[in-house]
Amino acid sequence: MDYRDSFSEQTAKEVSHHLRTLAEREAMLRYLKERRRAGNLPGRGGKKLFRSLLLKKVFTLLAPFLPFAVVFLLILLLLVLLVAAIYATMCPFTFLTGVEASPLDPKIKAKYEELVSTEWKGKPAWNVADTYLVPDEPAPGTAYYPRTDFENPHKLLDRDRKDEELKLRWGTVHAVCLYWQYVKGEKEIPDWLREKVARDLHPYFYYIKRTETYSVSCPKGSHSETYPVYLLVEARTIYGYFQYHYKEVTETYQSGECTVTHRYWRLEETRSLWPDRFWWIKEYLKDLYGFRGCKKEEESAEAVRKWVMEAGEGFTRQMEWLEWLLGHYALGDVVSAVTVPPEYRPYLEEAERVFGVPWWFLAALFQTESSWNPLAINPDTGCFGITQQHPAYWKGRWEELKRMGLINFNTPEELQWDPRAQILAGALDLRNKLRQAGADPRDVDWKGDGWKDDPRVWKAIAAYKGWANWDRVGVNSVPPGPRAKEELKQLRDVISGAEGFKSSPGRWPVPGYHRVISRYGVRRHPILGDYRPHYGIDIACPEGTPVVAVSNGVVTYVGWVPGYGYCVQYRDATYEYLYAHLKAGSSRVKVGDHVNAGEVLALSGNTGLSEGPHLHFGVYRGEVGDYKTNAVDPLKVLGGAQ
Repeated sequence: MDYRDSFSEQTAKEVSHHLRTLAEREAMLRYLKERRRAGNLPGRGGKKLFRSLLLKKVFTLLAPFLPFAVVFLLILLLLVLLVAAIYATMCPFTFLTGVEASPLDPKIKAKYEELVSTEWKGKPAWNVADTYLVPDEPAPGTAYYPRTDFENPHKLLDRDRKDEELKLRWGTVHAVCLYWQYVKGEKEIPDWLREKVARDLHPYFYYIKRTETYSVSCPKGSHSETYPVYLLVEARTIYGYFQYHYKEVTETYQSGECTVTHRYWRLEETRSLWPDRFWWIKEYLKDLYGFRGCKKEEESAEAVRKWVMEAGEGFTRQMEWLEWLLGHYALGDVVSAVTVPPEYRPYLEEAERVFGVPWWFLAALFQTESSWNPLAINPDTGCFGITQQHPAYWKGRWEELKRMGLINFNTPEELQWDPRAQILAGALDLRNKLRQAGADPRDVDWKGDGWKDDPRVWKAIAAYKGWANWDRVGVNSVPPGPRAKEELKQLRDVISGAEGFKSSPGRWPVPGYHRVISRYGVRRHPILGDYRPHYGIDIACPEGTPVVAVSNGVVTYVGWVPGYGYCVQYRDATYEYLYAHLKAGSSRVKVGDHVNAGEVLALSGNTGLSEGPHLHFGVYRGEVGDYKTNAVDPLKVLGGAQ
């Protein structure tokens, strides 16, 4: 039996767990390497000797207890074999040349980062090697890949950053190489392998160019601007093969005394071209590691796929931030209407019309489930997407949505990763859970405050989260047990978040001043003169004008930033916000302060690299420090802000 045959689903869970136990992993690897050098531990061959060594170790440790615990011994033996198999194929990501840290590690990391760079400088930067401008969305039943006969700007261009989420990460390339090293019993990872893996696994992106218009009409004057945008329409990546379809829409709303009209392209549908979105990388790993033809080929490939992709999993980082926030604040303290990614707000409103549950309540529930990641997968349960659909039930829900005429597909897998389908399915499930708890969603007092004290609403939340004891849940109460405190907090976070989404519509960052003098995207720098990306919007206003928080959140930085001058930054449950070129020392807040939407943060100014008084306002899906990859268009986020 090959140890690869035993690399099961349970092993994948163990891998995810042991990635976090660095000290134990280093000790085990050091021991294994010493035994291998001494000739007592096999590399690629000699599996019988490997098991023999493990058996001797186990029996030596447990011999005194054998008369009393034969069954326990057998279970423990299986566990030891399992863990040893995991450790024998692992190495900490911190050390890139071996178990011990090496002076070469920074150079090797730089090599990885160069291979997956998004800046094309003549050398292979594989994330932007194949980025093509195509004339239109792919027609039904067709695909652009593998065509390369289009203009190639060698840039990630998508307005909504979907390409940033799908790009190849250096940690993933390293993990693939690292597993190869241990499977093959090699002393080190050769450069040719790093280059091969980055080249083989690099993404293909196809974009269309369209225009959008932003117009403001105020008593003091009007302003209108039409600008180009690039939209991702096809992506073939290790995270899946997707096609995206858009619809042009026009929205008009009041912001103070001004009327704002925004004509833009809204994402309407995401289709998966592979029934299993990880099909490509699993087929690749089978060949690279020699899994093809082994007894549990698919199981082995899936387990290793989970391991090598964890290094680049953005969902984990986003959820870690939300978990930290919820450890210090109620969800309602760090959300507002602008916290919902703007591309998903129409789907929530559609779900409200169809199923009778308010968009703001759905938003609170889904915020706690996934932090709005449509590609999220729970490693323990397999639940996926924005609404964390369970693998055993999602196909039935998609079929029900199809019968209702809400979505259309040939197979449910086509729309498994479609955000709209996920949100509609989540709303359908919550409606059913409310009915199960004895409530028709349209009879709940959503307009007033009755929903907060309705035990049926609390039970429905618990049922949605899959709790077996949901029927024993009440208002601010859960059944006693070891997880009672955590369970009660989960329920309260949804209630608090719903109240925050409902009561806080979001604010425009400079009340009374709506003229955007420089929009998000590539522009000619007003001082330096060259063309470069502008990771925010510039709002014209006199020096000393109060600037306010657009959402509830927590202050993360106050001080000076090169180029941006005096700044204030703060975060809510989804975004981090940057206020730049402020008047020196004008901050009304400090790091760690909680702020409410509409609260004054500082005064506008002209500090830093600025040609006149204005506010530079940036929005980031992640940290401001990663501005090149995390920036999003503030005008989309602020749509409807008062």
